[in-house]
Amino acid sequence: VSNRSADLRYKGQSYTLNVDFTSIAEAVKAFQELHRQRYGYSHDVPVELLTIRVNVSTRRARFFMPEHIANTSCNNAEQCKVYGETVKAKLLQRTQLCPGVWVAGPAIITEYSATTFVAGGWSVAPDEFGNLILKKLD
Repeated sequence: VSNRSADLRYKGQSYTLNVDFTSIAEAVKAFQELHRQRYGYSHDVPVELLTIRVNVSTRRARFFMPEHIANTSCNNAEQCKVYGETVKAKLLQRTQLCPGVWVAGPAIITEYSATTFVAGGWSVAPDEFGNLILKKLD
């Protein structure tokens, strides 16, 4: 499905009216008629074309994200510096995290494109799509 429309106005005016767009001549004619309907008159002055819009839509198959299933072992610990202090943090690969299984910080989560640090007093778990969710512990 494709819809085309245009925003037109009389030269010197600040507001526009949106009309269907098939050609410039048809758009000007539609603009003048719409202006007459809305405001009770039309001008005999030049019309400016400001915007042409094209909206295209199509049907597609429904999109499903695969469920994230991973290894749950979390036994590594690593010394790291956080603001100058040495902290013992769990060292995890992001693929080791399982949806709904919360890991308390401090923790370092590594992956090919990023490293996430989870401070003490916080916990982390991926959601069913693999997004990391962080929560402050009470």
